[in-house]
Amino acid sequence: MTWFEKWFGTDYYKLLYSHRDETEAQKFLDNLLAYIHLPENASIVDVGCGQGRHSNYLAAKGFNVTGLDYAEENIEAARREAPANAQFIEHDMREPFPVQNKDLALNVFTSFGYFNAEEEDIQTIKNICNALRNNGFAVIDFLNAKHVENTLVQAETIYKGDVAFRILREIKDKTVFKTINVRHGDEEHHYQERVKLLTLADFKRYFAETCFVLLDVFGSYKLEPYDEQNAARLIMILQKREF
Repeated sequence: MTWFEKWFGTDYYKLLYSHRDETEAQKFLDNLLAYIHLPENASIVDVGCGQGRHSNYLAAKGFNVTGLDYAEENIEAARREAPANAQFIEHDMREPFPVQNKDLALNVFTSFGYFNAEEEDIQTIKNICNALRNNGFAVIDFLNAKHVENTLVQAETIYKGDVAFRILREIKDKTVFKTINVRHGDEEHHYQERVKLLTLADFKRYFAETCFVLLDVFGSYKLEPYDEQNAARLIMILQKREF
């Protein structure tokens, strides 16, 4: 079993990341929509949708949204909050998507870089591209590797009520490893996260093997210019080439 099969979808995962800023996420999506100018009633696929916070926000704006996520628990949670124009499907992004001819594909908040083999990363990007109509758009929002290297906190303890998360981080083999030790009363649990420190150059190599053209790169959720040394994010705007 992979680390993300063990960790994603657990109650502890949801608790640890419960602080995520909903307002910031919604403003980010609004900024993207202002940049891309989708038609009314456009169709969107949210790849790695988690519990559907982005999908459901977009559906509330009138778009037809399909969320895909590996974790069954996430899909069940997303469906509980879903409006009629949002559907959620349990799916491994390395496999061909069960949707096609979408206007926009989203892969946001570092929902990439989890797999061991580079071929799996490339196949995932090909799957995203194949789910779009010709000239459709995609957004991949990833961490900025240099920023992570410069700001890494090696150890910290985070308390969420009566649950203590002891988090240890290290970088090796161009990957950031996060060990998460959970203490909850008399219980102890141990999890791990791993994300490859992919750079813009790495992504450009991947895109060259797919049907994508890289249109623009931003360094923040406000869509500020990308600066490899200082930007917090690596946000790439892509368009599917017409064949």
